Amino acid sequence: NSPPVFTTLPVQFALVGEMLSLQIEALDPDNRPVTYSLANTDAQGYVFTPDGQLNITMTTSDSKTFKFVATDECNASDTTTVTVKAMECPCQHGGTCHPHPYHPRGSGQYECACPAGFNGSRCESDIDDCQPSLCVNGKAKAREMMARW
Repeated sequence: NSPPVFTTLPVQFALVGEMLSLQIEALDPDNRPVTYSLANTDAQGYVFTPDGQLNITMTTSDSKTFKFVATDECNASDTTTVTVKAMECPCQHGGTCHPHPYHPRGSGQYECACPAGFNGSRCESDIDDCQPSLCVNGKAKAREMMARW
């Protein structure tokens, strides 16, 4: 009997204040059922279930480490350590972070929803309202110009 092999990446990312839900996974080469247990952790405020579901809310910028054990029905086992690193939302100017739809949760990939007046992948660009129009004293004059034509 061969032991299960973990497939979960050893480093995961979560925003401070975000509740991250991760599925810890291991494959058994003999196709036997696998159960999961938590050997130890330095984290608080998490929930872990025997099917490998980890839910944790990062309340500080400190990384949290979890040591998991995957065991098959013949008691063959594998261990892995997963570190969840806290990160700040990279969005600027009051933009909000949303998990990126094309990357798995925990990958550290987020999209920014920008407030009015800003754009760019991180809301880093201030939209110049006068750019496409003539301006007088910093105010767009497009309507006045259009009325004359």
